[in-house]
Amino acid sequence: MFIKMRSSKPLTITLLWLGDLLLLVTYAFEFEYFDSNPRRPAFDLIIAFLPLITAWCLAVIALHANKPTLSWWIFLKRSALCWSIAIITSYTIQYTIFWISMRRIHLPLPVLIDGLGGLAVLIIWRSGYKIFYDLVTLPRFAPFKKVVWGGLAFVVIILIAIPIPWLYNLIKFSTRIYSIEAAPQRPVVLVLGAGVWANGTPSSLLEERIRVASSLYHLGKVGKLLLTADNRPAARQETDAMRQLALNLGVPESDLILDPAGFSTSASCQRAGSVYQITSVLIVSQSFQLPRALSLCDSFGLEVAGVSSDKASEHLKSLIFWHLREIPAAFLAWYQVNLQMK
Repeated sequence: MFIKMRSSKPLTITLLWLGDLLLLVTYAFEFEYFDSNPRRPAFDLIIAFLPLITAWCLAVIALHANKPTLSWWIFLKRSALCWSIAIITSYTIQYTIFWISMRRIHLPLPVLIDGLGGLAVLIIWRSGYKIFYDLVTLPRFAPFKKVVWGGLAFVVIILIAIPIPWLYNLIKFSTRIYSIEAAPQRPVVLVLGAGVWANGTPSSLLEERIRVASSLYHLGKVGKLLLTADNRPAARQETDAMRQLALNLGVPESDLILDPAGFSTSASCQRAGSVYQITSVLIVSQSFQLPRALSLCDSFGLEVAGVSSDKASEHLKSLIFWHLREIPAAFLAWYQVNLQMK
């Protein structure tokens, strides 16, 4: 009777639905999303997410697969059946649309492996949820329930708190980000590292940053380029690769400053002031990183403004990944500046 009463509460069912949807969105984005040619991001995302999520929801409702009061075996068996229905339906719809629009079908080889991998993650998630539900609904575990629900509340609070520094940076520094043409004049432009390919050439993100910085130099907006990155062999001597590209773009050697110990955005900003005695800079980076970079350099006493080096051809999947990465990165930067360094 106690379990039935608890199962009627919407919180436990809502938690299960939210966990399922998070898993489905992650799976669809990672394995089902593809880049059309020419690029149609909205079209790609719609046919990746909607068929999978719709098929899953309908299957769960039809098979009553969101009832944690079921026995363990039936609960997991129905979960696996719903997953199979959702995956088969989703891929069938996707490749039918793909064939109609492109007149060809490109079946990725690991479809079966991806589906089984997703099923494994689903079973782990739903098993964990079932353990959680069984524990908090047993009367003899009344003291333990408080601990579980308290822990859940703590996790929710942390999840809400983590994006706050990212939102703060976004709001505070959005007015300091300019286009190349509207950028204010500064003595130095700070170019942050962004990785080097195995052949020693800058990544697409890094190449675009250096191209924008070179354009600022040729327009007379800045007098020197401070190229800051990790120049150790393990990082494929990133600063050297940045220097070579800047030279190829017509920036003279005399106007290049190399910082081979820019191991992080925080280190790059700190060293710009403490090592190279710079007090005012333009920072060049992609829009997802600029607010954090501006915030860090501002915290180290630099007068800052930013120029976005966004590239229109960058893959949507990569952009979403980098934007999501910035949320914990901004929190970590806030922690380093406000707590760790004081």
